[in-house]
Amino acid sequence: MGKFIKAGRVVVILSGRYAGKKAIAAKVFDDGSKSRPFGHCLVAGVDRAPLKVTRKMSKKKISKRTRVKPFRAEGSVSKRGEERGYSCDKSHSEPKAL
Repeated sequence: MGKFIKAGRVVVILSGRYAGKKAIAAKVFDDGSKSRPFGHCLVAGVDRAPLKVTRKMSKKKISKRTRVKPFRAEGSVSKRGEERGYSCDKSHSEPKAL
């Protein structure tokens, strides 16, 4: 398969638990590894974004609604679709930072 996903690019997860979510490709294994002998990549993204907050909400409710729920997934390259024209700063997509 061609090398179309590169580290630091924005990808859309096409199938599975996070289908339809946008994520950043952190590390790409084009040739595979011992445990996964196929092209795969490590991605990180936002599963749930913060919700709207109003003045009359309690502090407990505000703290729950302002949380960001991130996700990290590793899977086949065929389950990731690359978005054209989007890339990010590579310092944020380091695997150690995730």
